[in-house]
Amino acid sequence: MRALVNPGSVGQPRDGVPGAAFALWEGDRIAFYRVAYDLGRVAARLAEEGFPPWLYTRLTLGQ
Repeated sequence: MRALVNPGSVGQPRDGVPGAAFALWEGDRIAFYRVAYDLGRVAARLAEEGFPPWLYTRLTLGQ
């Protein structure tokens, strides 16, 4: 049996919900989770490193 599970992304979610997404696969059950993290800190660090604003401001929008 093969399965592909893609629950999302820590850095660039596209569903309008900021935060990290992950899944746990245990036996025949897949559970999806969302976890908040310090988006302001991450955005500040990306700005310090010279990344363009559009890249880190979208983190807070979940887009």
